Amino acid sequence: MGNLMKLGWEKYYNPLTPRLLTLPQPMTIKLIAELAKKRLGISTVRIVGDLKPPCTTIYLAFGYMDPKAQIPVIQQMQPDLILSGETREWETVERVRDGLAMGQKTSLLVLSHAVSEEAGMEYAAHWLQPMIPDVEITYIASNPFTFL
Repeated sequence: MGNLMKLGWEKYYNPLTPRLLTLPQPMTIKLIAELAKKRLGISTVRIVGDLKPPCTTIYLAFGYMDPKAQIPVIQQMQPDLILSGETREWETVERVRDGLAMGQKTSLLVLSHAVSEEAGMEYAAHWLQPMIPDVEITYIASNPFTFL
């Protein structure tokens, strides 16, 4: 939820399909990447796929998601984009590349594991505080990387 709020997409969240987000208006993958970089404070992202196609359906895979879970999503849900924190490059990345070469539409945008969890941890601190008001809860950013 923290990432969705930072991206301005919380109103598109559907609890019946918690990992699949449907945008009301298509955005290019390039615009989604720029939005993620700006609003999540990420200096770089990695993309597998063309930057220009319109994207409406986004599968959310923040943090780490095993390829055994990500790869079936490509076949079953056929999202326009998988928005991932981290993935194994020799599995999901190659499956996305193969699919694109075969005319399938799913692209991949990789944010970075730690970075993709930051907004969620910040949100968790605010969410948890009212439940235990006698304990001060503080969010501490923990992105370990310097990007060049």
